[in-house]
Amino acid sequence: MKLKPFKKEKRSNKYKLTMIILSSLAFIFLFIAIYQSFAAYNIKHSETIVDAKVGSMYDIRILAIFIDGEPQPGMTDFPTDKDFSHVRCYVDGEYREDIIGTWESDGLKITGFTHKTDCNVYFISTPILLRDAILSAHGGITAITAKARPNFDTISTTTGGANGGMFAEPDGMMGGTSYYFRGTHDLNNNVLFAGFQWKVIRIDGAGNIRMIYNGTEAQFNSSGATNGATAGTNATLATGTVAFNPQTNNNSFVNYNNSPNDTTGVRGHVNAFFNSLSATDRGKIVTTAYCNDRTSFCDAFGNTTGCGTGTLPTWYASNLRLAQVNKNPTLACPVAFRISLGAALITADEFVFAGKRLVTENTNSFLRNNQPYWSMSPNTFGSGSASLFRVVGNGALSASDTNVQFLVRPVISLNPNALIPGANGGNGSATNPYRVQ
Repeated sequence: MKLKPFKKEKRSNKYKLTMIILSSLAFIFLFIAIYQSFAAYNIKHSETIVDAKVGSMYDIRILAIFIDGEPQPGMTDFPTDKDFSHVRCYVDGEYREDIIGTWESDGLKITGFTHKTDCNVYFISTPILLRDAILSAHGGITAITAKARPNFDTISTTTGGANGGMFAEPDGMMGGTSYYFRGTHDLNNNVLFAGFQWKVIRIDGAGNIRMIYNGTEAQFNSSGATNGATAGTNATLATGTVAFNPQTNNNSFVNYNNSPNDTTGVRGHVNAFFNSLSATDRGKIVTTAYCNDRTSFCDAFGNTTGCGTGTLPTWYASNLRLAQVNKNPTLACPVAFRISLGAALITADEFVFAGKRLVTENTNSFLRNNQPYWSMSPNTFGSGSASLFRVVGNGALSASDTNVQFLVRPVISLNPNALIPGANGGNGSATNPYRVQ
């Protein structure tokens, strides 16, 4: 007897076929979704741009927009603050040099493709000068110069108005005009450079950006913000602790060049830090003049010049300018006391320009880090000891004998041509510092 095929088996074969087809379709859709997600991150911006330059019939479809390597999901329009001569098209992960993007009066034009092309478009920021970014963020040179000279007999506890922000001052050492910061840690004067955090003190008359060490970039990456006024309690805001000079019983020990060029003196410590930087980073730092003003007087009122040698009682010019009744800091420096260096220390005058005052607490000054550290400005010689100005833990300006050990915060001057990567180079704030290329 011949048995007929069981009908249920036929239904089962059809069922299997259906499942195979559905599974195949699902795999195809899944592959497409994964490919698009991988290629574009998020295909929320997709439009056709006609090659108007040559009148071609071919189109290009934008899968994703990137700015300085970062995907911009959900971006609905092309940026207008970029250098569009630096638009790159990647097709299937390969950079196509023949596909060129330019910005013209009627919009973005992408030329060079010869067939319908899906393209990830990379916009690359135009680098801008750090000093231009800083000055522009504070209203520009005209607005900064228009501000009246602040009252240096008071500390600064603000970031704007008559006693805070950015000010102009004749630069008697470098020539031209210097633009300096005055105020608190909320000022937008933070920079990341060479693996470290820095606070901009001023832009000098030659256009150099003078900055003071403020910790490591690793600390910033960990906390998400630059070190502030109390960071000395939980982070290292200095490169070490050392005496200005291990000796103190002679006027000569306030001379920066007489500080030992080894681990026992501040000069050797600063030089070692500078030499530890990469050759590339040192190439962005200018060797320039730093002031160790040892102009000397034989009394506290400047009536008699001289002294300043051996063990003669001496009052140095910084003391007369900053510790007496009328506080009058200066950026001038006698030629004899200028030292050409790649790195040095801040001056007492720069402390006062920045908003500090002798023996007056200033807990939120941008130059306070909750720990005492050296300047390179002589104070006096008396009772057998030479002394220099320094900052104490509460932010006040003070002075100490040269042989006492305090923290060291090196000061460097970036080249006027130092660049940041355009809009993505930061704004100087604690959470978005300027990033030097």
